[in-house]
Amino acid sequence: MELVPVEGGLCEIVGTNLSNPAFPLVRYAADDLVEPGGPCSCGLPDRTVTTLEGRREDNIVLPDGSRIRGIDHLVNDSIDIR
Repeated sequence: MELVPVEGGLCEIVGTNLSNPAFPLVRYAADDLVEPGGPCSCGLPDRTVTTLEGRREDNIVLPDGSRIRGIDHLVNDSIDIR
């Protein structure tokens, strides 16, 4: 698993999985955004994640700074939109 920096201190999870020989995933970008943490408290050199921000998608930012996500379903089945 890689944590690839994107914006605002967040990283995108990019992973490789070779356990399925019929459909290996090489550097698969999951569109999941996380805030990376420091080293593991157990002493191992593993990476940690502080928060899982969710999928990378369009957001509506309200005047108070809160965000509305996941609104793409409103137009997914729409046709003839210009």
